[in-house]
Amino acid sequence: MDFNVIKDNGAFLRAYRKGGFSACKCVSVYFVKNNLPLLRMGITASKKIGNAVIRNRCKRIIRAAWRESLNQFPEGFDFVILAREGCHLFKSTDVAKHLQGKVKADFERFLRARPKQNK
Repeated sequence: MDFNVIKDNGAFLRAYRKGGFSACKCVSVYFVKNNLPLLRMGITASKKIGNAVIRNRCKRIIRAAWRESLNQFPEGFDFVILAREGCHLFKSTDVAKHLQGKVKADFERFLRARPKQNK
């Protein structure tokens, strides 16, 4: 399975406002249904994290962790991953364990809580 990158601000805002949420020491993750046959992912790292070198390192770590965890999530959803302070101190395997553990459990809880839609 492959994923696309979210680049438009509207998709980020929709995930923040209407999506589910999961967090740990290194990242926060928002997820929302996107009504597309694609799995999309976006990363944000604000200036609170550190300078450009640290922000880019955080994004590289998160991308590597996402590739390891990609098969854990179904298509048709947007995932927005926010780097938190100290994210650059973690390894991608640590972040991947978080994505495959707590985020997956919170995501499944989000799916069960959503009302069924008739099509």
